[in-house]
Amino acid sequence: RCETKRPDGEPWTAEAHALGGGATLVLLPCSMGAYNEVQALFVVRDGKAAPARVDAPAGFAATGADPETPVPSLVNAAFDGGVLSSYAKGRGLGDCGLSQAFVWDGAMLRLTDQNEMRECRGNPEFLSLWRARVVRR
Repeated sequence: RCETKRPDGEPWTAEAHALGGGATLVLLPCSMGAYNEVQALFVVRDGKAAPARVDAPAGFAATGADPETPVPSLVNAAFDGGVLSSYAKGRGLGDCGLSQAFVWDGAMLRLTDQNEMRECRGNPEFLSLWRARVVRR
């Protein structure tokens, strides 16, 4: 469930990014903690918004912390050069958590990179769990 306002009472500001083929990715901030901001993922086509489709668990759902999320979400999401990235910190030090990257294939967001460190042990070097080569045509 998304909150309608930030903890300081101000409204959230959504981000929109063109995906191509008439689709727009909308990152709608939903909640914020000390070092994590959760954004719900929507795709808008022909003026109609729908939850984005992803081919892998994303954000806190991927960590097991929030398996019941009805709309896919990412943590500390950023969109750059056609890549949607996420970095969910397990704690402020940044020595545990999950990072992911997704690309749009025209129908859904596809996982291209996932790195994780479940145990907070002072090592900021996450383990690589998934890598896919992106081929653009």
